[in-house]
Amino acid sequence: MKLIDKIIHVNETEAVVSTKIQENWPLVDKNCANPIIMIELIAQTAGILEGFLNLEKEGIGGSGWLVGIKEANFHINRVPINKILIISATKSNIFDNFGIIKGEVKLEEKIIGEATLQAIQP
Repeated sequence: MKLIDKIIHVNETEAVVSTKIQENWPLVDKNCANPIIMIELIAQTAGILEGFLNLEKEGIGGSGWLVGIKEANFHINRVPINKILIISATKSNIFDNFGIIKGEVKLEEKIIGEATLQAIQP
């Protein structure tokens, strides 16, 4: 399920996007989302970054990644719906088809979640 609404910025090393959590999203219950949704938001933002790079190099988007969570920190217990979130993903330590992605999620200029993802493109 596509969760990202808008691409704000993308270049060779970073993507920044925005989205508004909706009631019909996975992990949403009683007007709030479980903070685990931030992992998927960061992963989708990283996918936008990789797709941008592939489009520049090969003229086509990406083929998908397998992603593992190296580390995640949530600074909020529940994420309110109908609020705009800003998500960033930055490339770090890329080797062939394996890479480390660092991401953060902001709500009203406050960081509410951070994650480091390990990604491999099979």
